[in-house]
Amino acid sequence: MPSQAGLPIRILAWVVAFVFGALFVRWFAKITGLLTGDSLLDMMTSTGWGRYVRVFLLLPVLALATATFVTLFVEGSRWWIRMRNNPPVRTGMPEDARKAPVVATPAPAARSVNPAAPTAVGAESDPTPSDAQRPRRIPRRDTIA
Repeated sequence: MPSQAGLPIRILAWVVAFVFGALFVRWFAKITGLLTGDSLLDMMTSTGWGRYVRVFLLLPVLALATATFVTLFVEGSRWWIRMRNNPPVRTGMPEDARKAPVVATPAPAARSVNPAAPTAVGAESDPTPSDAQRPRRIPRRDTIA
């Protein structure tokens, strides 16, 4: 059986979201001209079901606004608590250095060959040995390997 500790908070979130949603719908209806002071007076003094058409048109907007506010309150508070408990990991590298372009290391200079120097029998004539150290390629940190 789930815990009911958060039930009063959720009820409060629904009540506050309904009030905010009603204020939003009233503002929206006033801006669009669907519901003005005169139309409210006409709605109360008229007869028949046709007087409620404007209110029925605004009810889905009220439901959507209320559900949106509740979602923002509940999920936003969960996000806020998660961010407070687990702050983002910061690396020792400054932000500018992470975005700086990668500069290639220059290749080692070729050794000068002295034609007068004696060479061993069977030695290769290549001036750079095959086991010369190449520059190390460092993978980028912002990509997933």
